[in-house]
Amino acid sequence: MIREVDESFTRHLKARRTYLRFSQAIIARMMKYVYGFDWHQTVLAKIENRDRSIKLTEAYALARLYEIPLQDLIDGIDLDRPASLRAGTITMRPYPTEDQQPVSNGDD
Repeated sequence: MIREVDESFTRHLKARRTYLRFSQAIIARMMKYVYGFDWHQTVLAKIENRDRSIKLTEAYALARLYEIPLQDLIDGIDLDRPASLRAGTITMRPYPTEDQQPVSNGDD
């Protein structure tokens, strides 16, 4: 059971991102500019492929970006019920370009 957590987490992480039609690059940019993580597309690719471990703070930030409880990424969401994938409504805001400073949301 415990050993299956990594597989379940990464499977549901990718499912949620795919459902929301976000590329890995977009998520990496949001992680960088919203939460201050030094992420690139390859970081998320490695996490989704279980080639890199994820820190709890990173997992929490991803759950917030995807607007679902972290527990849903761990235990899973019902992939056969679209309503469970639509737990939150993502609102896209303009994000800074590469040469601008990260945006702080006050949670740092």
